[in-house]
Amino acid sequence: MKIQTLSLPLCLMLSGMLTAPQIAHAQDEPKHSIRLTYGIGTAAEFQDATDEIFDAVLSNGTRASNTTYSGSLGLQYDYTLSAKFSVGLGLVYETIKKDVTVTTTTDVTYNEGYSAKYTTILASATYSYMSKPKFGMFARLAIGPSFLKEKVSTTQTAENTATKFAYQISPIGIRAGQKLYFHAEAGYGYIGILAIGVGYRFQ
Repeated sequence: MKIQTLSLPLCLMLSGMLTAPQIAHAQDEPKHSIRLTYGIGTAAEFQDATDEIFDAVLSNGTRASNTTYSGSLGLQYDYTLSAKFSVGLGLVYETIKKDVTVTTTTDVTYNEGYSAKYTTILASATYSYMSKPKFGMFARLAIGPSFLKEKVSTTQTAENTATKFAYQISPIGIRAGQKLYFHAEAGYGYIGILAIGVGYRFQ
């Protein structure tokens, strides 16, 4: 009976010693994060490249050249809900420019200047499957609207606007650093197949 009486306080003491660092870490974990991101290989780029292929193969009269993609430039805010989950809101901007040569059925050829600007708002949810003070690994899902503005310039300028469904699925992401940190993520969507950047975390 005496052994059992002594073992209970001992177990409680050991349990407290093991859980205390985890509680302290959760309390010290910064709640807020702001980061800048640059991404390449976005969904908008892939869609544009696919359209160019179809135009070249099917229309027989439209050819694009000098295509440039700016890549995605993003600003993201995240709020930490727990050691595993955070939510955020981000703004992503990207431009596409190209020269287009159009040949009509009467063999009249003229040139166009084409530009597209994507302004995207993404609400995101992040799951951290590893969270250390100076290193973390995460997965992220984001959805929202993308506001597209297209401009075609010949002798006159024509503009078109549209709203598209935007997303980003990043199954792999890393964070290196504590307050000021570097991050990278790989996935697919309006941020890109690969995105890197810097951020700052604070209470």
